[in-house]
Amino acid sequence: MTGRSVVVEADGGSRGNPGPAGFGTVVRDPATGAVLAQSSEALGVATNNVAEYRGLIAGLAAAHELGATQVAVRMDSKLVVEQMSGRWQVKHPDLRELARQASELCAGFETISFEWIPRELNKDADRLANEAMDAAAGIVRSRTPSAANVVTAETLARQVRAVAVLRGEFTLRSGQVSDEYFDKYLMEADPTLLSHVARAMAELVPSGDVLLAGLELGGVPLVTMLGQVTRRPTRFVRKQAKEYGTRQLIEGGPVAAATVVLVEDVVTTGGAVVAAVHAVRAAGAEVNTALCFLDRDEGGSAALAAVGVELRAVLTDADLRT
Repeated sequence: MTGRSVVVEADGGSRGNPGPAGFGTVVRDPATGAVLAQSSEALGVATNNVAEYRGLIAGLAAAHELGATQVAVRMDSKLVVEQMSGRWQVKHPDLRELARQASELCAGFETISFEWIPRELNKDADRLANEAMDAAAGIVRSRTPSAANVVTAETLARQVRAVAVLRGEFTLRSGQVSDEYFDKYLMEADPTLLSHVARAMAELVPSGDVLLAGLELGGVPLVTMLGQVTRRPTRFVRKQAKEYGTRQLIEGGPVAAATVVLVEDVVTTGGAVVAAVHAVRAAGAEVNTALCFLDRDEGGSAALAAVGVELRAVLTDADLRT
């Protein structure tokens, strides 16, 4: 008799392969996407594939406990999906016993299917697996910096002025001559200051699972540091796709079906960020927010609002002139 249907999402990994390992698994209602069960476990030292199989076994066991009879397994491990589907042989001795355990659990369902999905579509199981790997390695991480580590906007503006605001005679892009110039690369080349900037920007990152995508060139060091601070994955958006190799416009992995937050250093009219919004959306991602260190207040916020994106800035031009 046909009974309950569930979706099992599972993942596992190892820091070192073999190294500190862990898995995560999520069981969902296929109609609503609601989480019915989830679990994770630190495994000590193991390989990626062992951890992935352990995640699968935990997910199948949870499905049994929920009384499921129809199960759809979704994993970003090509090896596990192909082996459990019977298309690849299980050759490694460490995996044979785990594959046998998984097969026994599978036999208890009326129907079961295995589907490979990109990592970005397996983000909840991936997050749980990474937390378990951290636990196995004895690492305690925070997704956002503590308030004690975030300098005030006034202090940050003062630090930036001391390092990156130059005095002299400078010709600006507009052709005008100014006695003051903000050299953003001096800020981004200073590791301590860049860390302070990233921690301030981390306070502006939307909650939830998002990808951070930095714009070439100035957004790249910022997004790299911001990814370290927030523990969120990063991507890099080129001004144009390279004409060799992978010919990617967006580097670092796929963005399809993900929520992406764009990261730029300085926004003036917003043209470069708007172009990046279109590029990332064309790749299948959702973009609602852009972050920058400095908003010049020259129309960038309005330009982004016109394409449905909120601009969040740490400082404005007025802050640097105070």
